[in-house]
Amino acid sequence: MKIHPLAMKVILIGAVIGLLMIGITLITELVNEREGRFREAAEDIGSTWGHPQTVAGPYIRLPLRSVVTENGKSEQRHLIMLPESLMCAMKTQTEERHRGIYSVQLYSTALNANGNFVMPDLTSLGIDSSSVLWDQATVEFSLSDTRGIPTPLSIEWNGIQHEMHPSSESAITSDVVSKNGTMREEHVISARIIIDPNTKAGNALSTYAIGFSLHGSESIHVVPLGKTTTLKATSTWPHPSFVGSVLPANHETSAQGFMAEWRSGHFARSYPQTFVAADVSRSRIRSSAFGVSFVDPANLYHQLQRSMKYVIVVVLLTFALFFTLEVVSRRRIHPMQYLLVGLALLVFYLLLTAFSEVIRFDTAYACAAAAVTALVTVYMRSVTKTLVHTAIVGGLLATLYVFIYVMLQAETYSLLIGSIGMFVAIATLMFTTRNIDWYSYGREIKEV
Repeated sequence: MKIHPLAMKVILIGAVIGLLMIGITLITELVNEREGRFREAAEDIGSTWGHPQTVAGPYIRLPLRSVVTENGKSEQRHLIMLPESLMCAMKTQTEERHRGIYSVQLYSTALNANGNFVMPDLTSLGIDSSSVLWDQATVEFSLSDTRGIPTPLSIEWNGIQHEMHPSSESAITSDVVSKNGTMREEHVISARIIIDPNTKAGNALSTYAIGFSLHGSESIHVVPLGKTTTLKATSTWPHPSFVGSVLPANHETSAQGFMAEWRSGHFARSYPQTFVAADVSRSRIRSSAFGVSFVDPANLYHQLQRSMKYVIVVVLLTFALFFTLEVVSRRRIHPMQYLLVGLALLVFYLLLTAFSEVIRFDTAYACAAAAVTALVTVYMRSVTKTLVHTAIVGGLLATLYVFIYVMLQAETYSLLIGSIGMFVAIATLMFTTRNIDWYSYGREIKEV
C-alpha cells in the first residue's frame, strides 16, 4: 500500500519532533543541575554567614520532677510557658554576596522584643505545683542560627539583667532539612531566672525586654508565641514576599524598602499557652511562624524552567509554518532541514541558560532570541529562495520570542495570555491555509 506524500511528510516531521524531545529533556535536566549548583552555593554561603532564620521566644522552661515509667526508666519532662504578650520589632539590612557566578541575598537584622508573662493555672493542666522544679526555671529562645548574636547578651527580666548562654536543651521548633538535603538542628539560648511559685494563676509573673542582632539568608520568620503577638518589620529590600501562617495586617513597599506589621492571637495557632514539651509536636509550633522572604521574585531558574515549558509550542508553530510554506511554494524541505532548524530552536535555551547566569535575564533573553532568530532566518533564505518567505519565518520567530517573554513577565496572567495567543495562532494558520488543496501535495514539488 502506497502512503500518500502528505502523510509520509507528517510522519517524518513527527519523527523529527520525537528526536527533539530527547534534546528538550536533556536541556531541562541541565537547567535543574544548574539550579542544584546554585542551591549548593547558597548553602555554602549560608553556612558561613547564616541560614534562613526562625525565631521562637521568649518562653519559660520549667523542669518537672522525674517519674519512673512502666519499663522502670526515669523520665523527666519539661513544662513550657508562653508569654501573655509578645511585641517584636525588626530592622533588616540586606546585601548580595557572590560565590563564582552565583549570588545570594544575605541580611543582618536587629530584633527587639518585649512583653510579659502571667502565671498559668497548673491545676487545670493536671500538674501539681510541688512537682515543678521552680529553682531551675530558664527563659529561652529557639533560633535557626546563632551567628551574629553579640556577646555578652542579656535579657531584662523584671527590671534585672540576666546573661544568656547557649543551651543543650532541645528547641521547641522542629529541625529543618536544607535545600541540599542535610538536616540543620535548631539552637537554644537561655538564662536562669527566678519565679515566685506562690504567684496566683492569672496574675502577672514578669515583664521582659531584649534586643540582639542576627545574620541570615533568604528569609526570616517569627513564631507567634504570645497570646497576642505583634511584629513590625522594616527593611531596605524592595521585593518582599510575605510568607507563613499569617499575612501582614498592613504593609507598604517602595523602591527604598518595605514596612509591614503583623498581628496574631493564640486562636491562630494549634497549641496552648502552657504545655508539656513532649505533648506538642515541634513541627506544629514551627508551622505557625510567619515572616518575610528576601529571595528575588524573578528567580532566574524559575524563569528558565517556565520558559522551557513553551519550547514545544515554538517548535510546533515553526514547523507548521515551514510545512505551510512548503505546500504553498511547492518547494520541498527535507526532514534533515527541519531537524537542523529544530536544533537551532533548542540552542536558544542553552544560550539563555548560559547567558543569564552572567548577565541580566532580560538582556540574556534578547541576545539568545536575536542570535537564533538571525540564524534560522538566514538559513531559511537559502532554503526557500524567496525574501517574502524568509521575512515571514523571521517575523514569526521574533513574535514568538516576544510573546513568550511577555508571558514570563506576567506570571499571574500567563495562562490567559498563552491561551489567547494559541487561539490567535491556530486561527491565523487555519485562515491562511483555508484554500490549500492538501491532496495536491507531492505533485510537481521542487526539491530544495
